[in-house]
Parts: sequence; C-alpha cells; structure tokens
Amino acid sequence: MDFDTLISQKGCHNEINILLAEKFKVKSLIYIISSKDKNKIEDIDELFIEKVPNCLVSYEIVELGDIERLKSVITGNKNPLVNLSGGETINSLLLLKISSELNIQSIYVDLA
Repeated sequence: MDFDTLISQKGCHNEINILLAEKFKVKSLIYIISSKDKNKIEDIDELFIEKVPNCLVSYEIVELGDIERLKSVITGNKNPLVNLSGGETINSLLLLKISSELNIQSIYVDLA
C-alpha cells in the first residue's frame, strides 16, 4: 500500500517512526504533540532526519482526548498511515477509533 503521510504521537521513544517511514516510503511525518509539550517542538529527532532525509517533519498540537482535532489531522492528509504505537494511551485509542470509522490504515508495532 502507498502512504504519503505517517501520523504519530511524539513520545520519549520515536525510533519506530524511522522503521515505518523507511518501510512505507512516506513523504512526511506529522507528530501529534500537546500544548504542554510544545517546547519540545524544537527537539526535532536528529536521528530521524539523518535516516530519512527526504521525509518532511511537522507538528500538530492536539490536546489529550480532543477527538475532533485528531480527526482533523487525519482527514487533512492524503493517504495517511496512523501509528498507534507510543504516546498517550487515550489518544492512541481515539486514533484507532477514528481510523476504523474512516477506513484509514493504522499500525501498531510492539518492540517488546
């Protein structure tokens, strides 16, 4: 399947996004981040940019549990792949719900 955008929550461990971006050859990565963590926007993953230099990285500020904003991020992108791994559990569940309702591909990777 072809995906243009990988949508993922920004967390402590974002290495999985490198694997997904390389595997699915996405053109852009959108990190979902809360306003309380917006100071981390400056902390762009250097490793991600090094490993996937042709992938644009951007951020969307979404508050915890804001289903309408999450839906807006997903529907505002062409051919998205939604990464359910990591981040806040409530947002992961909402992303799964939205993806299922809109018939949009999602993925969960367990590295344990």
